[in-house]
Amino acid sequence: MNPLQFLLYYRQEDDRMDSATFAVYEEGIAYLERFYIDVQKGQPDHVLRRMFSGFPPVVPLTFIGFVAERRPRALVIFAYLFAVVKEFEDIWWLRSIPEREVQGISSIIPVEWKCMMIWPLHVISTGMPYGEEVSIPVTMCLYHEISLAHSES
Repeated sequence: MNPLQFLLYYRQEDDRMDSATFAVYEEGIAYLERFYIDVQKGQPDHVLRRMFSGFPPVVPLTFIGFVAERRPRALVIFAYLFAVVKEFEDIWWLRSIPEREVQGISSIIPVEWKCMMIWPLHVISTGMPYGEEVSIPVTMCLYHEISLAHSES
């Protein structure tokens, strides 16, 4: 099961996606997917908190650089990470962080990527992360791109 692979394939042309860049994103998404699945399985909160705080040191340093460069794919992956954290933010140092980070990312993400923020924004606004399928944004984005292409022709 790879529920977040769409994050790897959406708008690859935006990232000058050579094999090295692809591998960096692939590793970040793989970690995020393991985290997402462990949250769905109901792993204990202390295990999930450790996974969350382990994200920066585990993913390639290049990925963190992509976030610093504000590359849309890296920012969206980060938004999904914070949305997943919303499920267990009952510890004092996590309170309000998911909302602040997801909203902040949404405010700087390019318009072509806004539709990929549907799920993280839904999660932080409702607190119900798994009521909707995580891959819904890809369907919305594809519909939006097809609509734009049709209106331009």
